[in-house]
Amino acid sequence: MTSPPPFPSPSPPSEEDEVAQAAENPVITSRSLMVGSSPISPGNSSSGSLDVSNRSNTSTVRQSAASAPPNIQSNPYHVEDLVPVSVADAGLNAYGCVFVEVWLMSPDGTALSRVEPGGHWMDPSFANSLRTEELTEMAFELNRFARDCPPGAGLAGNLFKNADFNKRRVTWRQIQEMLNDPFVQRNSGQRMKRLHKIGIGLVGSVPFSFQDENGLVCFFSRHNADLTLLRSTMNEGFLIGSTDLIGSQIAIRKNREACAAMRREMFIEAIKKVKRELL
Repeated sequence: MTSPPPFPSPSPPSEEDEVAQAAENPVITSRSLMVGSSPISPGNSSSGSLDVSNRSNTSTVRQSAASAPPNIQSNPYHVEDLVPVSVADAGLNAYGCVFVEVWLMSPDGTALSRVEPGGHWMDPSFANSLRTEELTEMAFELNRFARDCPPGAGLAGNLFKNADFNKRRVTWRQIQEMLNDPFVQRNSGQRMKRLHKIGIGLVGSVPFSFQDENGLVCFFSRHNADLTLLRSTMNEGFLIGSTDLIGSQIAIRKNREACAAMRREMFIEAIKKVKRELL
């Protein structure tokens, strides 16, 4: 009895395949992006920078991967992973932080938008610890969706309007105080009220400004969090440093994409030149 023929081994990609892949991929990276000795990957949480908290980061990384665009999920070294990884790292390691949001001002200065994808993170253990399923779903909805807001309106708009971009510091506000302030302009959707309802009572905001990109990062805590630890030099230093890291990663995107496009065109032209010389 003769044995069946072995399955053919996959052939290496041809030059035409490489050219086609280069034309389709908006970003070409020649070196793997690493954290320590581990690649940045939504499915790989072996990096030491994400394992210093007693809260599990496995579900967080999986949520980031699930919400990422298809091209990010298929490429474990995609540079766009840097923003969600940095946002999750800030939330996991900052004291008392249960929710993080990154907001970016539009070029014309008329609206703040939450950075998507990856510009927000919520501690799943916080959402799952709420008293009712209704509150848990409300928390997840706040994490999933946020309306744009003009400067001075809504939570992010008020924090941005009063931010001091000349000083690197954390500005702390109580949600209840903002709700009671008649001069604080509300935005549609009652976002502040819903945040307070799920038990978030404090927000620390840090603005950033890099390469004409202006925005802020909001760090939310429970109403009963220890203010002494929240406002400690160590914790506030970490929040400011995390904001600078996140803001710089957002600001560099345009120039990075332009450089990647130039390298892509050079690569395609080089392949075409070689093919012409061989014919």
